[in-house]
Formats: sequence, C-alpha cells, structure tokens
Amino acid sequence: MRHQCAGLRSRCSTPLPGALPGSRPTSGRGVLAGEVTPIVIAEFAHQRFRQTRDRREASLRARQAAGAFRVQAVDSDDLDLALDLYARSTALDAFDALLAATALNRGLDAIVSADRAFEAVDGIKRIDPADAVPALT
Repeated sequence: MRHQCAGLRSRCSTPLPGALPGSRPTSGRGVLAGEVTPIVIAEFAHQRFRQTRDRREASLRARQAAGAFRVQAVDSDDLDLALDLYARSTALDAFDALLAATALNRGLDAIVSADRAFEAVDGIKRIDPADAVPALT
C-alpha cells in the first residue's frame, strides 16, 4: 500500500496508516503493537479510492488496515485537547492535532508520520514511516 502514515495522503510507502505505537502487546493474531483511529482508516479508504477508483477495493484495504491495529475511538476529550493543541501550534493542522490528542489521551508516546509537525507536540515522539515496522513489532 502507498500512503503517508497519520495523514494518509498517499505519498509514502509504509505498511500501515496512522499508527499510534504504544507499549501494548500484540494479540498474536497479526495485530501490531499500535493504535489507529477510525478517522485515519476512513481517510485511508478515501485516498485508496482516489488512487484506484474502486470503492470495493478501497473498502477491503481499509478493513484490512483496521484489522491490523487496535482501533481507538475519538471522543469529546480528544476533541477538546485537539483544539487546544491546534490553537497553540502553528505547525499542526486540525486533523493532526486530533491524532496527537488521541495519542496523548491514551497514554501513547509516539505517532507514525512523515509530518514533522508532530515533533512540536510535547509528549509525542514522531516515528518516520520508513522506521515504522521495526517500531511496531
């Protein structure tokens, strides 16, 4: 799959979109030690459709991606923190602020992204997508 982690803007090659790696163990059924939000999976499906023009294939790939990680729901606490992060940062866009807030609120300490804007978020380590697989396994 070709995509950019976190934002999934389909410009880099890594195995999984928007991974929020944590220290939680894998389940032994092919799940990597990472988290992903439904918003990231939806964006992945959208970008995959733009590449292929095939909604069924895009949906299948998005389901496969979602199945490889634990999916974390986004709630109002995440939105509140995201808006605070967005207001304080000139580097983060609103979508990335929501991803960072979700990671922070779950006690996760890293996010997989090619976007260096995450480096400005205290408490979050940015993992380059090229290094994502070793970091998540």
